Amino acid sequence: MNEGFLLDIENLWVYYDRIAALKEVSLKVKKGEIVALLGANGAGKTTTLMSISRILNIEQGKINYKGTDIINFSPENIVSMGIRQIPERKKIFRYLKVEDNLLMGAYLEKNKIRIKHNLEKVYDLFPPLWERRNKLGDTLSGGEQQMLAIGMSLMSEVELLLLDEPSLGLAPKFVEETFQIIEEVNKKGTSILLVEQNAYMALEIAHRGYVLEAGKVKFEDRASDLLKNPAIKEAYLGG
Repeated sequence: MNEGFLLDIENLWVYYDRIAALKEVSLKVKKGEIVALLGANGAGKTTTLMSISRILNIEQGKINYKGTDIINFSPENIVSMGIRQIPERKKIFRYLKVEDNLLMGAYLEKNKIRIKHNLEKVYDLFPPLWERRNKLGDTLSGGEQQMLAIGMSLMSEVELLLLDEPSLGLAPKFVEETFQIIEEVNKKGTSILLVEQNAYMALEIAHRGYVLEAGKVKFEDRASDLLKNPAIKEAYLGG
């Protein structure tokens, strides 16, 4: 793996029964990057994230993380290595208080001083969570629930954040706020692989991007160049 690449996926094949969901997928994420992963429904975007998290079995290929092939690692190993996946539809504990949700995100962390430090860091990043720390998760707005889901993932050491459709189901006024949150998390040093249906917004904040089509990488380029690509504009950006 070339120095500087946090994640390096090589020729990944994943099957659902006998149907190939991913075919020779290769992609990279550099340290400090936001990389957008785009494509239509069923193109293989979520399958890619779940493969990295080692939730799905892989038929063939390599997933190198910091120079180590993690194909045979367990999901627990993946989390302990600093990879977190936030699934679509914001998985939070709706009937726990905000602060209890955040503490649940620190379940792997044994050092109480570090937990306290990470809690302060999350509240500093997301002031609305501090203001609502004693409220139930179910009472938060859609945007605040997304903050909470991301905040939970930051309660232990995270180097690579896998975000699956963070704007899904959000009111339009919360979508821009969510992308600002993603940028802020990235500026604090977390690399991000972003799956998102809102291709324009994703490419606006990403450094590079990949487009999946029927389980294969159709395009890869700098995000700014993908925004100018006529085929991308027609298929994903409304012309």
